[in-house]
Amino acid sequence: MASILSVPPEVIINILKLLNPFEIDAVARTLNSHLYHPAMHLNASCHGWVQNARAMCKLFPPSGYRRLLPSWPGHIPVLGECELGSDQIPASQYEDYGLDPSGGPFFRSSPPNLRSWMKLDGSFDWLEPLDGKISDESARHRETEGGHQPAPKSQVDKLIAKATKLGLTLPVGFETFFSSDRLHYRIPSTRAWYFFLGKLVKCPWSMDNGAGGYILRFYCDQQWCAFAYLYLSPSGYHCVWYSALDLYAEMGIEEEEMEDYDEDEQNHDDDELEEEEEGQGEDGGNDNEEDDDDDDDDDDDHETLPQISKKKIALVALTFEEYLAMVYFEELLQFGSTAFEGLCDYVQHTYLSPVKIQHMRESCPAVNSFLRAIRWGSKARRQRLTSPDLWPYNKTGSLEGSSANFERMVKA
Repeated sequence: MASILSVPPEVIINILKLLNPFEIDAVARTLNSHLYHPAMHLNASCHGWVQNARAMCKLFPPSGYRRLLPSWPGHIPVLGECELGSDQIPASQYEDYGLDPSGGPFFRSSPPNLRSWMKLDGSFDWLEPLDGKISDESARHRETEGGHQPAPKSQVDKLIAKATKLGLTLPVGFETFFSSDRLHYRIPSTRAWYFFLGKLVKCPWSMDNGAGGYILRFYCDQQWCAFAYLYLSPSGYHCVWYSALDLYAEMGIEEEEMEDYDEDEQNHDDDELEEEEEGQGEDGGNDNEEDDDDDDDDDDDHETLPQISKKKIALVALTFEEYLAMVYFEELLQFGSTAFEGLCDYVQHTYLSPVKIQHMRESCPAVNSFLRAIRWGSKARRQRLTSPDLWPYNKTGSLEGSSANFERMVKA
């Protein structure tokens, strides 16, 4: 009987290339030397991401929208919704984005499988300039309510310094993005959101099970009723939350405190540094070691923080740059942007047909739940595919027709 040991290495490689990163990682865990080395070689670029995804999904179990197609069923749950776009591409737009009209319907997958085609290395090469119409419309949103501008360099530098002091790892590309006005203004918004850096604060114990992480608000709705937060784990992992709750207000942190990056505070920090240097003995030790513990902010003590329910947040992105990419492309779709290569690639890799996963209906609860939610295989579904008037979108991508049609689509 043939053994795996008799299979040529090049054949093993070609087989493994057909698997997703989670499956390849599972193969490597068998510790079979014939499989381990090629599996680790193929997954080298994704290994850290896989570990991050597993850690964050375990700490913040997603409870995603059932009408989003699972990207990695059995490995990563569908993530939470953050009110981005629709869950389907309208049939009238299939050809615009290079989708096969005979292969529909196409549902948004979660989390989007971006790393199979995008270079997410913090360079933001995928973030192309907005066309004039979309740029003007986004600018109109930013200019209301006083015109919110990107964070000043002093604030970004202070945040980076604090993260370093706390031993936290900021996401790849974080400093690049928040230090660039040019990149900021390439993210469009139909929902009047803008980037607004908060203060790096200790995460309430109740939200991360006492893992000792920190949170940072970085993106918010103009009406101050929805927010995106970056969560940083002491282990080096991170993710993005969406919440309708102003966590800073719940924690009793005043906005004025977060914007206080003036020269007086910098001078105060310099004075403290000089005092520390003066307190060092000849052997380099600190003569004031008993005072070291007093340097931590009061908000770093979980006993002084309010206990906020984990149900108030939703895990919406596995990494910072993935969140920005998802927002960028989904907002372009909502604006009715002219199709270009990057947008077409996003649609083709993110909006998938249930046909590809329907064979897993019996073996995977997540797939079965999704197919039931969209009534896959039902008479109503077949009728919808052959009756364009039941689609709630016109050719420009905007809602039209009676609300009854849309409600019927959602309930199905």
